[in-house]
Amino acid sequence: MIRFIHCIKSGAGVTSEAFRKFWQGPELNQLLSEFTVQAGACRISKNLTLDVSANNQLREDRGSEEPYDAILEIWFDNAASLMQITEMHDVQQLFKRMEKLQAAYIDFHTSKRFFTEWNED
Repeated sequence: MIRFIHCIKSGAGVTSEAFRKFWQGPELNQLLSEFTVQAGACRISKNLTLDVSANNQLREDRGSEEPYDAILEIWFDNAASLMQITEMHDVQQLFKRMEKLQAAYIDFHTSKRFFTEWNED
């Protein structure tokens, strides 16, 4: 399995409430649903960071920075299927729509995106 991981920081001036509304909203859910079908993704997982004192303690214990606000994971069967979607016109148009929606809520510069390989042991 190949996973696309997007660790997301909200944009400057975006309140926690506004970000959570966007993240859990129907427009993003619809785009991700369309992407799952068009790109043949196996699974999509959206996670919001909890606003709890335990997270503050974890950060203080190691002197780390603020956590990401959310994490998006998209799972694909293999690298070959992943490479095919980058050439699909419909998927490219969907990427553009998704980026346009995200631009109002996400700081692209401080967010991180990468692929990982997952092996079930």
